[in-house]
Amino acid sequence: MAIGVLPNTHLEAGTTSFGVQLTSTLAICGWSFVTMLALFSIFKAIGILRVTEAEEKKDLDISEHGMQAYGSARTVMASAGLILALVRKCVGPPPPGTRALT
Repeated sequence: MAIGVLPNTHLEAGTTSFGVQLTSTLAICGWSFVTMLALFSIFKAIGILRVTEAEEKKDLDISEHGMQAYGSARTVMASAGLILALVRKCVGPPPPGTRALT
């Protein structure tokens, strides 16, 4: 239903609720933009918006959290192999005529 584009008797003559909603949405977007622009400009001026170049080169996971978020490629591949083995165990072998995952 196009309720938002139909005239509403509770609003001013000729005004639809779509116009009111559009105006409100634009006002909220404008307010958010101006507020965040001011806030992040302050953060940038203080210098807390970015990490140092040394932290960036070292690894952000280690500098921010004290540990790596992902293991080495060997660990990731071993995990993928384990998941594939569990899926095959639960689901069974692929149907005849289909290509099996390796």
